[in-house]
Amino acid sequence: MNNLKYMIIIIFILTSIASLSAEVGTINKVVKYQRGAVDDSLLNNEHFPKNIFGIPSRIASKSIPENSLIEIEPIGFGGEITLEFEGKVLKNGPGIDFVIFENAFINPVNNGIFAEPAVVSVSKDGVNYIEFPFDNSTLKGLAGLTPTYGDKDPYNPEISGGDGFDLALLGLEYIKYIRIKDTTKIVSSLPKNHKYYNPEFILSGFDLDAVVGLYLDDESSSVDDSLLPVFSVSGNSISFENFLPTDNSFRIFDLLGYNIPFTINANSVFLQVRESKLVIMEFIIENKMVCKKLLLL
Repeated sequence: MNNLKYMIIIIFILTSIASLSAEVGTINKVVKYQRGAVDDSLLNNEHFPKNIFGIPSRIASKSIPENSLIEIEPIGFGGEITLEFEGKVLKNGPGIDFVIFENAFINPVNNGIFAEPAVVSVSKDGVNYIEFPFDNSTLKGLAGLTPTYGDKDPYNPEISGGDGFDLALLGLEYIKYIRIKDTTKIVSSLPKNHKYYNPEFILSGFDLDAVVGLYLDDESSSVDDSLLPVFSVSGNSISFENFLPTDNSFRIFDLLGYNIPFTINANSVFLQVRESKLVIMEFIIENKMVCKKLLLL
C-alpha cells in the first residue's frame, strides 16, 4: 500500500513539474480564412484578426456571452478559418493540449445551451489535416459547445470553459496548424428536446473568441516524423532500418526518467526489461533531440 502511495505522489509531482515547465500561449497568425454566410453588418470587421488573438473575453460567462466584434469574429454558416502558432509547435502533453473558445451560453428560457459549433482539424505541415472525431447525436468532439468563464485562468481547462482537444486522441506528437469549420446547422437537426437544439432562424454561425495552447515549444525543437528511423519490435529487442544506434545517438528511459539498460548489436538494441511498460526512445538527429513513445509488451 505504501508503494502505491509513493507512486501516486511521484506521478503527481512529475505532472506538476511538466505543467509548470510547459510554455503556454495563443494563436498569433491567420493562414487562411473563408468566411461563411453572415449578416452584412458583420462584414469587414476592422478589429480582425486582433479580436481572435490573445486570451478569451474576460467578461464572458455562462449567462452573458461576449458579442462585441472587438473580441469575437463571426465565421458564419459554413465558414472556415485556419490558424497557426507562428514560430511554435504545439506538443502532445498530459491531458488537454489546446482549447477553443466560442460564445456559447445557457439559454434562460429552456436551460439548454445556445451553441453554434464547429469541426476541428489539425496539421503538422499545413497540407495534411486530421479531423477530430465527433458524435452527430451528442455533438461531443466539436468546438463551440461550452460557455467561456472569462474571469478564470484561460490556461486551466478545468475552470476556463471552452472546448479542449487532446492530440493523443489522434496519435499525434505535435501540430502547428488548427482548422475550424462551422457546422452550426447540425444544431437545428437535433431533436427539439436536445440540450443543444435551436431552430435555424435564430442561428448565425460559429463565433471565434480565442485559441490557447498549453504545451508550446520553439518550432526548431520539432522534427519531421519522416526523419525518425523506421523500427520494429520483437520481444525485448528493437531493430532499426538505416540507423546505427550508439551511446551518443540513442537512449531509452521510462516515464520516471530512469534509463533502461540495453546492449547494441549492429542495427538492433536489446533491452533489459522484465514487464510491459511505456517507454520513451530518445534520438539525436541532425543535432536535435527527438523523442518517441513506445509501449513494450
